[in-house]
Amino acid sequence: MSSKLNKLINILETEGLELNKDNLHEINLMDGFNLAFLRLIPSRHCTYDTEVIDDIDGYYFVLESHFKATQREWIVSDLKITGEIERKINIEFLFNNKK
Repeated sequence: MSSKLNKLINILETEGLELNKDNLHEINLMDGFNLAFLRLIPSRHCTYDTEVIDDIDGYYFVLESHFKATQREWIVSDLKITGEIERKINIEFLFNNKK
């Protein structure tokens, strides 16, 4: 295991994150930190392809994925997703009492 990966693991563990260390030999930081984080803390990772979001429910799925990935540390209120206005989706919510 590289010393940089070791440092990354130490930082994440110091922050109290539970890591998946089952396949450390597969992690190569040269492949990108995104893949390292995906393997080390899969529960804190969310991915989605904007090309396949074809209705408003898809955006609810995206937001729910973010809620789960932050283990609900990021919670919004008054969530409103409105349909296509000039082919755009409008997402409004309050976070820490701010729009």
